[in-house]
Amino acid sequence: MRHTEIIVLRLFQEEFPLCPRPFLELACRANRGFCRPRTVYLEVLGPGPKRRAVVARHKVRPISEREVIAAAVSLVRRGQVRRIAGIFAPRSDAAPGSTSWRIMKELEGGLPLVPEPYRELSRRVGVREEELIERIRALRQEGRLRRLGAVFGPPASTRPAGKGGGG
Repeated sequence: MRHTEIIVLRLFQEEFPLCPRPFLELACRANRGFCRPRTVYLEVLGPGPKRRAVVARHKVRPISEREVIAAAVSLVRRGQVRRIAGIFAPRSDAAPGSTSWRIMKELEGGLPLVPEPYRELSRRVGVREEELIERIRALRQEGRLRRLGAVFGPPASTRPAGKGGGG
């Protein structure tokens, strides 16, 4: 697994950003504090009882928005992340066919892995991007949207059927 994919997996454990360019926001989060040279102290064990500290200075290369998207696509292809989706509360008082209902269904299906996923989602639903983001915030405040983030694990089609407790 590549270094970028490990960072993206760590970022996906948090809530997915609710802004026009969420993958750019994730890249900024990943780069925070890592773009300048750091001093790293390594303790080296030599032969016998001698130990010496080795100082290493290195610069960590910043991660771009494009690299975050590519890592997310790679993680989805390999099955480590199923999709980036909304997890909703069991109760749903949205009328089928309403805008809120369409937004909920699109979010359950997963966000597209493109630089501006909310713009793509707003085109599918038929509302402006700003209105979509406001409605998602409202769903979150009402408690209907529990979490917007990565769903981990293999895709549902590859999981063995019938596993689990039952009796």
